[in-house]
Amino acid sequence: MGAPCSHGVAARAASGAAAEFAGPPVAVGERLCREDTLRQRGDYLRCYRTGRRRSGKFLLLYVLQNQVSRPRLGITASRKVGSSVL
Repeated sequence: MGAPCSHGVAARAASGAAAEFAGPPVAVGERLCREDTLRQRGDYLRCYRTGRRRSGKFLLLYVLQNQVSRPRLGITASRKVGSSVL
């Protein structure tokens, strides 16, 4: 099982399922569930093509309303950042 996330943490803690996680301690709310992140290439492309774009000095932000009841997050980095994997 993956790291605990903000959804269902109390239920897992009560059932003892959170004890399966053997990684470093993670505070509640510091991790996103898989359902809260963009995972598919098509999700990113749809956001880039049809979403609103906001830019700042160090950040370019794309925003697109989705069909689920909660926000989702996807993070990408330009190859100009370096060759390391994020």
